[in-house]
Amino acid sequence: MIRIGIFRLAAITAQATDRDVVAVDQKINFLSGAGPGQVLRATGTVSRAGRTLTVRTAHLHAVTADHDEHLVALALATLMARNSSPAAEEHDRG
Repeated sequence: MIRIGIFRLAAITAQATDRDVVAVDQKINFLSGAGPGQVLRATGTVSRAGRTLTVRTAHLHAVTADHDEHLVALALATLMARNSSPAAEEHDRG
């Protein structure tokens, strides 16, 4: 649930507000676990932002109280923007 929220938020902020965002593909590699008391820090980047498709990556790190961190998960998503209303779709079709 969290991974979808992160990608969707990134996609919405990068796309026009009158468009919905749909996940075309998502892949997550869980690399290690986080220990008790560790804080999770997620960072995301836009690898490619096109008119319709965008590719996003996210890295999830576990951070200790001593500020040591290690990679916990790596995610890749391809998202598609589409018109959010039937009237907008009609307008695009001409």
